[in-house]
Amino acid sequence: MKIFNSDTRSVILNHEKAYKFFNSRSECEEEVKRLKKSPISEVYDEISNYKMKIVKILEVKEYFYSMDQAKGEKLEINHNYKDFYLAGRWLRCFHDLTYNNDIKKVFIFGDFIAPHLFIDHNNKEINTIDPGNNFGLIDEIEIDISKFFVNLLLSRNFNINRLKNILANFFNGYGLEKINYFKLDKAIKFRISRNFEKSIQLKKGIKHYNVSYFFFIFSKIKYLFIKKKLKELLIK
Repeated sequence: MKIFNSDTRSVILNHEKAYKFFNSRSECEEEVKRLKKSPISEVYDEISNYKMKIVKILEVKEYFYSMDQAKGEKLEINHNYKDFYLAGRWLRCFHDLTYNNDIKKVFIFGDFIAPHLFIDHNNKEINTIDPGNNFGLIDEIEIDISKFFVNLLLSRNFNINRLKNILANFFNGYGLEKINYFKLDKAIKFRISRNFEKSIQLKKGIKHYNVSYFFFIFSKIKYLFIKKKLKELLIK
C-alpha cells in the first residue's frame, strides 16, 4: 500500500486500485461529475499506434472514489524525447474529439502536466490522471498546452537546449496547424504569474515566499531563452 498526501486530499494505492479521498462530500461529487463528462475513455491513435486513456472510475462513495491504478511510468523531464512526442499525441487525440472549428475551442483537460501522464510502452498505452478544476470548460487549446509547458519550466532542469527539444517533440506529436503563437505566448506568461500567486497563497512565511519568487523569476528567464524557438516553430 502507498499513501500520497497533499494539502487538500490523499490518494491510497492498493491492489492495483487508487482511492482518492476528499475533505468534503461536495468536493468529491464535483470531481466525479467532471470526470464523467470526459469525451475520452479510450481512443486508439493510428499515428502513434498507442491507446490514449483516462483512468476509469470504479466506485464512488461520499468522501472518496476508486479508480484503476494508472499503468506505465510517470512522465518526467529526464525521459526520452519520444515520450514527449507521445504526450503531444495524447493531447491532440483528446482535443480532436471536441474541437469546434467555428470558435476554435475545445473541451479542455485543465491540468495537463507531465506528472499526470503515465506511459506504458509494453502495452502501448498512455494513461492520464487528475484533470484540473477547469476540466470540461470550453476554451482554447493553448490553455492546456501552456499548462504542460509551464510545469516543465518550473522544474529544476537548467538545460535550455533540452527544454527546446522537448518543446519541438511535443509539438511534433500535437501538430502545429491549430496552435496560435500569440495566444500561446499570452497563456504561458499568465500561467507563470498565476503559479507564483497560487504558491504564495498555499503557504505563508518569508522562506516559502523567497523560494517561490526564485522559481517565478527563473521560469521567466528560461522562457525568454525558449521563446525564440517557439516563434520559429509556430510562425511561418
